[in-house]
Amino acid sequence: MNDFEEGDIVYLKSGGPAITITEVGDGDSVWCTWFCKNNELQGQAFTKASLTRSKPDKPVVV
Repeated sequence: MNDFEEGDIVYLKSGGPAITITEVGDGDSVWCTWFCKNNELQGQAFTKASLTRSKPDKPVVV
């Protein structure tokens, strides 16, 4: 299991923008935030298994 901490910059394994972990819970989920293209703050919970510290080599499809 990945040991993520608040403030870590991570990526979804499936691709996408860099996201920041803003909250680590007791379970398998972390809350992340990022800015979309029009500078709106977005946030969502993700499972730790879906995140990686390395930027995936996959193209981002929007």
